[in-house]
Amino acid sequence: MLFEAARVTAAEGQGGDADAARRQAWRALAILDVLIREHPDSAFTDDALLESAAIATRLGRHWDAVRFYKAILAERETSWFFGSYDTPVIRAAAAALPGATARAESAGE
Repeated sequence: MLFEAARVTAAEGQGGDADAARRQAWRALAILDVLIREHPDSAFTDDALLESAAIATRLGRHWDAVRFYKAILAERETSWFFGSYDTPVIRAAAAALPGATARAESAGE
């Protein structure tokens, strides 16, 4: 429920004026933060981290996005027998991390 509330909140800010969009993005991040901190074992935690990274990127908070991607990747598990338990979220974070890091470094944050 928290994850969906954050997504709706973020979507409400799209298409409006820039200040309203930023306020809604910050509200969505606050909701996602509650999910991540208070429900770390939730099936939606990785999705919340990925969504947080996307919102942080839109807000120009590139190092925060890097931190969110790294948190996803830190939870990656490997299999003793065949490959790993990589999920689409883990693959998305792994693919996005280099670009997020480059943006953060070039922005001089």
